[in-house]
Amino acid sequence: MILDSLERYLPGFIIAIALWGVLNISRSLTTRSRAQRELFYLTRRDIMLGAWRAGITGFGLLLGAGFLYLLGPTLIQLIRDPNTVRVEVGDIALGGPDLTTVAQTQVAETAAAVTPTPEETPTPEATPTITPEPTVGFPDFPVTPGFPAEFTEPINPEIEPAEGILYGPLIFGTGFNDDLTIENEASYFDVPFLSSAKDLQGWFSYTGMQPGVQWTETWYRDNFLLHVTTIPWNGVETGYGFVDYNPYQDGQEWETGFYRVDVYVGDQLVQSGEFVVVDLLDDGPVFDDGSTEEEAAPAEGEEAAPAEADAAVEG
Repeated sequence: MILDSLERYLPGFIIAIALWGVLNISRSLTTRSRAQRELFYLTRRDIMLGAWRAGITGFGLLLGAGFLYLLGPTLIQLIRDPNTVRVEVGDIALGGPDLTTVAQTQVAETAAAVTPTPEETPTPEATPTITPEPTVGFPDFPVTPGFPAEFTEPINPEIEPAEGILYGPLIFGTGFNDDLTIENEASYFDVPFLSSAKDLQGWFSYTGMQPGVQWTETWYRDNFLLHVTTIPWNGVETGYGFVDYNPYQDGQEWETGFYRVDVYVGDQLVQSGEFVVVDLLDDGPVFDDGSTEEEAAPAEGEEAAPAEADAAVEG
């Protein structure tokens, strides 16, 4: 929380330091001019020393402001997570064959090869679970492009992923509440809403992780690689985790398209999730049935649906 506040107010802090430095330099010049008109030597010397101190302080403040402007965000990121290795690759087209023409049988074979079944390693009874994936329809995504080894440096290669790693589905939203619900959970997002929220997260449950193993997340838009984050795992064996992406930190912005997020442990794909960004709505996320917040609310003069109807839908 402190680091987030510091990052938010850092530009204003830099401007304040720079203005303070300019004021000190201005005061130094004014004081030097007054010292030259002073007749007594001792008084003139004291005034001149004050002018020099103000000038040196002003130049020091300007240098400090420049240092914070150039290195401040990087220092905050290192303090937040010194082990994080980020590789910003921009919109890089993936090479190789046209993935959209790969047969659906290969999709099933890839999923079976990288996703362990519950029969192989039973899920502990205490394993937390998240509600199933939204039921909205998506277009057929191509086979996963695979682990981006060319953009990822090896981390602790001597630690291999343990058998029986299980990940729950990725659920996208803008935050995670104390009651284990996702803020603004949706599968379709509007560009104006994401431009305001800036950061989007995908939450998941997991079990079978081990400290130090390499953990990687990749973000794609329309099968173009946007962002890669790889770190040594520093969490617990079983719990909740999230992936997150803020394109503005990479000098980009949210654009319409079909987004895909892949999660790897080592170089093994353990979970994928998709969502869609559109530019047709003005009310933020869309519900699983495709309706907006405005459509879901009763019109003026109309009564809300009776409680019996809600109970029937839930049943």
